[in-house]
Amino acid sequence: MLKLIKYELRKNRNALLILLAVAAALEAYFLVSMNMQKEAHMVTAVSLLTIAGFGIAIAVFAMGISSYSSELKQRSSYLIFMTPNTPLAIICSKMLFTLLLGVAYAAAFIGLMYVDVPLFLDYFGEWRGYYFLINQMMAEQGVQLSQFFMAVSFTLLAIVLEVLSIVGVAYLAVTISATVLNSKKVRGLVSFLIFAGISFALSRISGLYINDEKIFETMQDMMVALIPAAIQGAIVIAASIFGSAWLLEKHVSL
Repeated sequence: MLKLIKYELRKNRNALLILLAVAAALEAYFLVSMNMQKEAHMVTAVSLLTIAGFGIAIAVFAMGISSYSSELKQRSSYLIFMTPNTPLAIICSKMLFTLLLGVAYAAAFIGLMYVDVPLFLDYFGEWRGYYFLINQMMAEQGVQLSQFFMAVSFTLLAIVLEVLSIVGVAYLAVTISATVLNSKKVRGLVSFLIFAGISFALSRISGLYINDEKIFETMQDMMVALIPAAIQGAIVIAASIFGSAWLLEKHVSL
């Protein structure tokens, strides 16, 4: 499994370095602007960092999907499926690589926010005792920061499962298009239609237990409300992984 993850890292190394270079350049732009006290450039840098943050997040997960799709198209790439590794191990390594990459990106993004946001707000004189202020406001509502962070952690877990389930559905759609349907000429369109169809069906299912108008009185209520979504995400991930592995093993035609 570790070798397969290293293979994914080497294969996507150039794209990752480009994304890292973009983030580093924008961060340098922000720090230089602050050091030179160029307020307009500081605001521009923060705006670009925010936009880049969302863009890189999308690129990170899109990278895993496009990489897998290309392996089912190019003869030089699908040789990995001829190595002494089971299709299940290959699919799991790709999902794990995407997860680790997403976690690394999230950690880097949070780290930049932890450094940049205080600097930015402190420059404009608005960064004073924020933690104690928030803690006091929450205490007045009967909420402690420990409960808040627990709720945030559970929410992040639900989001991670949701994102990975989307990646899993994309893997499954690409695998169905490349195996059972074997649509080499219009594989991209067929994969997208399958992905859109499955995603629409899953959204209708999740709509059965999600009430957008419900007001949560406590953090516990919010976490309980997220449990069905987390369970659905976990089930979709497992079904996508095992489904893709089974299709590769039984119906692969490369």
